[in-house]
Amino acid sequence: LSFAIIHSTTIALPAWCEACTTHGLNVRLLPRDVATRWNSTYDMMKVAREYTAVVDEITGNKSLNLRKFELSDKQWDIVDDLLHIFKSATLLFSRDNISTIAQVIPMMDVIDDFFTETPTRMLHPAVKSALTLAQATLNKYYSRTDDSNVYRIAMSTSSLSLTISVLTPPVLTMFNVVLHPNFKLEYFCKRGWDQVWINTAEEILREEFKPYVDMDAPAPEDPKVCAHGVDIGYCYNLFILC
Repeated sequence: LSFAIIHSTTIALPAWCEACTTHGLNVRLLPRDVATRWNSTYDMMKVAREYTAVVDEITGNKSLNLRKFELSDKQWDIVDDLLHIFKSATLLFSRDNISTIAQVIPMMDVIDDFFTETPTRMLHPAVKSALTLAQATLNKYYSRTDDSNVYRIAMSTSSLSLTISVLTPPVLTMFNVVLHPNFKLEYFCKRGWDQVWINTAEEILREEFKPYVDMDAPAPEDPKVCAHGVDIGYCYNLFILC
């Protein structure tokens, strides 16, 4: 519809602008759905929903030859079911000053929680099918984080091979959360994840840090404070065990 209006500069475009004015809306065109642009479909449908009255009037006008773009009430319901969760996630990870590796798991958890809850909601069957495919894609990327150099650099390398399930994170990815001061192991405890996974992540992380324990370091003036001025009591609380 957006392309049809734009390319009909003498008929459809003036009719669209007039309809916007008639319904008390700012004159604007529908965003284009671009396959290579993130969230362009969501952006297009969001504006289309805001301009429902205009879209219905334009597509319902036989003289404009746009009836093939007319939406039924059920189709508008599908538009209502399109959610902003993916839009929010892509915007978050597009910000240079905010996104970090440790935010990957929490964001995936938010999306996975939504996938888990949607079957209980009144969604159109087409939307439910799309969400099933989306969850399969999410799980695929979940399992691939162990192959990413970014995660391996954050926690050296590991030959550990584990089976990935829907809600079970790769161990290497977990390290980034464990070492994050706002998350640590407490995050996984609150999420109710398998204690075996949590214990495994801690054990491997401790093993990786063992070589540094025996390294020579200047003796601190205060025996309760380490060479870097950090309270030793705090060091023991690295993981915030649950």
